[in-house]
Amino acid sequence: MCKRILIIASSLFMLISCTRNEPLDSLIHKKYSQMTEIMLDAAVRVDFGDRTVGFSVKYTCDPAGKGQIEVISPENIAGIVAEIGEGYELKYQDTSLELGALSGTGLSPLEFLPLMVSDWSSGYVTGSFYEKNQGQNLLVINYRSRRGETIFEHTACFTADTLVPVIGEMYIGGTRAAEVRYEQKP
Repeated sequence: MCKRILIIASSLFMLISCTRNEPLDSLIHKKYSQMTEIMLDAAVRVDFGDRTVGFSVKYTCDPAGKGQIEVISPENIAGIVAEIGEGYELKYQDTSLELGALSGTGLSPLEFLPLMVSDWSSGYVTGSFYEKNQGQNLLVINYRSRRGETIFEHTACFTADTLVPVIGEMYIGGTRAAEVRYEQKP
């Protein structure tokens, strides 16, 4: 009898745990895959290993990440605009931004934000949980994606009540390659 109660209790615990985590992932997927347009202002910081580059962008896209990204600051590169197409290919309108690619990835710093946003609607989720940070309740979701041979791990934090992005981090080979702080919320 005691064994049966233990098995039932264990089964209920696993069922509650699974159903409790499943909606966390699907909340973000549902919100961002159903939007026709996502508009974000973000501060992006990319670590090349030997130097760090920071800039602010305005990004407008569909849930798959296709759209337009414009550099807002610093002033010396403000106004550079790139169209993001199939496979996150950047097509600059007038002037290109040559910051270089991250070692071994072929990835331009402007491509991090589109990769992150596409994860929200169609990414592979490796984990999700709630946490409190500086008095704010956050929903944290971990994603894993691949581009060619490179595997990217992406952590995204959203406000728990409105599911608005707050911060995102992209990791390559266990090392943080980029941080995105969202300034304007969708």
